[in-house]
Amino acid sequence: MNKPRLSFWAIWNMSFGFFGIQFGWGLQMGNMSSIYEYLGAKESELPLLWLAAPLTGLIVQPIIGHMSDRTWGRMGRRRPYFLAGAILASLALLVMPHSSALWMAAGLLWILDASVNVSMEPFRAFVADLLPEEQRKSVEEWFTKGRKGIVGLHAALVHQTKWPWLNALGGCDFNSDSDFSKAKVTIDPAAKDHPSVKGQPAEFWIEADWTNHDHSVTGQPGFNVLMRVDETTYTPVREYFQTRNGKPMGADHPIAWTHEPTTGGRFFYTEFGHDLRSLSTPFVRQHILEGIKWAAKMTVNPANQK
Repeated sequence: MNKPRLSFWAIWNMSFGFFGIQFGWGLQMGNMSSIYEYLGAKESELPLLWLAAPLTGLIVQPIIGHMSDRTWGRMGRRRPYFLAGAILASLALLVMPHSSALWMAAGLLWILDASVNVSMEPFRAFVADLLPEEQRKSVEEWFTKGRKGIVGLHAALVHQTKWPWLNALGGCDFNSDSDFSKAKVTIDPAAKDHPSVKGQPAEFWIEADWTNHDHSVTGQPGFNVLMRVDETTYTPVREYFQTRNGKPMGADHPIAWTHEPTTGGRFFYTEFGHDLRSLSTPFVRQHILEGIKWAAKMTVNPANQK
């Protein structure tokens, strides 16, 4: 099937949809614990009340993904799920702050999580549905010929093997991930002067959901590892993936790196940035900001400094 070329605004609209989804997640992550505590929940009860997030994703995403693959109608492929999920999520967000009882807030969280997942899962596939091969080639040429920069956060390298160029640019693909966990991170000694990690202690503890890739980028031509996570300090494969061929990476688990291909351009990747919780520290925000500036060549490459 020949796909029509997308205009700039069509691509913008697709990207803006992801912004809306992340905005909804952000409001939920930033406020639900406070709402629960205001309604009388004890601190020890909060983890149980937060079970809605992983459970709804586990149930809703495979079902909706399967159904949206087979949904065609007047609105087009997958679009009914965007609309239904957006309406339900918006209603839940409006009602949530006015919850009068703990059970009401918990129920609305389940509705909100399910609704966001209803929109999010088809949206991921929607981009691949619409973007023609020639425009992928345009991105590749823009990056190499113009010597541009690309920044990838967390899920940017999830299941990209169908786009070989992006898979090669990132250096690896997704295998599994962990629960949101506190773990020890180390700065690669050779990268200590890179602007995205400069000034950070050689070892430190921080919370995130850690991604396991199918292989390490260490030693690949043009790649420089910035940080690694110590898998002995947390459980690297969460329960969902333990029965789905999820594998830890072992002693060499990079979580942030750069890639400068011989053809030109700069690529910066970090596992941070999945949700607001992983952006809650000044270091992570500065790390991502400096990564963006480095990819945009607004800072000097430390390897080229004299």
